[in-house]
Amino acid sequence: MTHPGNDPANPQSPSNPASPANDLGPIDPASRPSHIDPGGPMRTVSPQTIAGPVSPNSLMSPDGPVSPNSPSSHKSHMRHSYRSALVTGASSGIGAGVARLLAADGCALVLVARRADRLEQLAAQLRAEHRVAVDVLPADLASAGGLAAVSARLTAGAPVELLVNNAARSARGSLAELTPETIDAQIRLNVTALAQLSRAAVTGMLARGYGGILNVSSMASLTASPGSAVYAATKAFVTSLTESLRAELAGTDVHVTALLPGFTRTEFHAANDVEVSYLPDIAWLDADVVARAGLDAVAAGHLLAVPGAQYKLAAGTVRLLPRTLLRHLARRYRHV
Repeated sequence: MTHPGNDPANPQSPSNPASPANDLGPIDPASRPSHIDPGGPMRTVSPQTIAGPVSPNSLMSPDGPVSPNSPSSHKSHMRHSYRSALVTGASSGIGAGVARLLAADGCALVLVARRADRLEQLAAQLRAEHRVAVDVLPADLASAGGLAAVSARLTAGAPVELLVNNAARSARGSLAELTPETIDAQIRLNVTALAQLSRAAVTGMLARGYGGILNVSSMASLTASPGSAVYAATKAFVTSLTESLRAELAGTDVHVTALLPGFTRTEFHAANDVEVSYLPDIAWLDADVVARAGLDAVAAGHLLAVPGAQYKLAAGTVRLLPRTLLRHLARRYRHV
């Protein structure tokens, strides 16, 4: 529900040769702090830096509220910083918001999307405003060539400490109304590309002993979504994969977070012909607010983040209601 659409571009286009992002050099894991050192020389992506004070209720702990005196409370309050990041779907919406926040904190970036012109414009702006290294990597992640190019950047390029899997697509219509090609395109981008990029990133992060992955899922992952069944199912995969990967990474300094936004003001809905005119103003979130929530969550080491008080309430309610009732409500209030 919340992802920027992308325009076609050559997936094999090289990254910007003028950008020094590939000059980061090898990173010594021993020099990498697992929490923010206020006296250190490194600029950091702390929640306080990018989003102001963090409300105790602004993020969802994977195990519920954490008592300050509990054994896990110290780890849950640690803040993680990232010197380099690769952001997919970065040409607009949440992805562009994430890129701007990271650049403002001095993070070197690799921007990925299909719209090369949009990426170049954003990269030029970030270099000028924040004097950070920004590479541009135009790629269609739903294509084999585009996915291979970005995977290679994660495995063979300069170290990437944070991967933001934001690129996604949807389609208007029931499952019976969608073409096989439309269904396949959603699965290739929302599921296959995200899983493959996560695998490519996490192998290097584990070898270096540090890193983070932010997977942009959706509130649609929590319940039935008639009229966008394939999209909702792909997002359920994203949330489930993130939870399982979190368990696999337990005991390491590699952190993974799923961001579950509701309806967000981006180009995504128009680009995917998704009907949203019936929605009241209260349903909408700002893309930059969503981006901040995601970065706050991965910096804090949280598993899940649900931006917006209205969606926190909805997420809690969904967990309490019987699935049969949820399906009835979804069917009753379906809009396509």
